[in-house]
Amino acid sequence: MRRFWIALGAGILVGTLALAFVACGGGSKKTAGETPQATQPPYGTPARTQTPAGGRTPASGTTPVSSPSAQSTPGGGNSSTSDAAAVELLPMAGSNVSGLAALHATDTGGIRVDVQVAIGLEPGTHQNHIHKGTCEAQGEIQEPLTSLQADADGAATGSTNLDVPLSEFTDGNHYVAVHALNGVVVGCGNIAAAS
Repeated sequence: MRRFWIALGAGILVGTLALAFVACGGGSKKTAGETPQATQPPYGTPARTQTPAGGRTPASGTTPVSSPSAQSTPGGGNSSTSDAAAVELLPMAGSNVSGLAALHATDTGGIRVDVQVAIGLEPGTHQNHIHKGTCEAQGEIQEPLTSLQADADGAATGSTNLDVPLSEFTDGNHYVAVHALNGVVVGCGNIAAAS
């Protein structure tokens, strides 16, 4: 079963990167009058949306679990475009947390953040956030994300819709953090600056 999730995660990561490549033009030249194609995010289950009075409280939903390939530093293989950002979550504080986060621009000008931890969390409810700073120089919470409910295998998924433009997080000075039950950051990935 674990190999299935690893293969699925690798496929989703390759698909996301291919989608980003195509969305950015893929190196091809466009001719005058050519209309860009609309793209769908690689996840099939849309998040449930809430519109809170304050405007920035997350809504919840779920997405499939996937697992990234290992990188030596948080953000080493991460990428961002004007439409999406792929973030590899790597272990911190001696954990073995492994996962992905994907930020997708929505038609309403906000973003959907999908967080998928494949392994490494203690069973229970885990906080996760977008923070200012980097995994190496951690800063304050900028946006809370839907809490993750880890199962007995240490896997968890969650989706959050935010009324914030993607460009607010793709400046090279933000990261996604997943916390242990005691609040320590055990999974982290830098959000790359948009290219």
